[in-house]
Amino acid sequence: MFPCESKFLGCYLHACPCGFYGSRDQRECTCTPQQIQKYRSKLSGPLLDRIDLHLEVPRVPVTLLQERPQAESSEEIRCRVEAARAIQCERYRHRPGAPQ
Repeated sequence: MFPCESKFLGCYLHACPCGFYGSRDQRECTCTPQQIQKYRSKLSGPLLDRIDLHLEVPRVPVTLLQERPQAESSEEIRCRVEAARAIQCERYRHRPGAPQ
């Protein structure tokens, strides 16, 4: 609906088939080097060459996820979304096909 001038390609891949290679958890990787190589070869070189940013994201402990603070209510979120939408509608009001 609103113009966007960037593209995002998201890709999630474990380091190995069991998912524990290089993890800081107490579990240990049980994969052989051959299994890891075969698993990583699923993404081709030409595809990887087009990805500009590679991030390694560590596993988040479950306890950290369960101890979240109280989230916003749906009403509060709806108000913020409506305000942001109004700003965008005003910003792009002169473009053809922009929402009214």
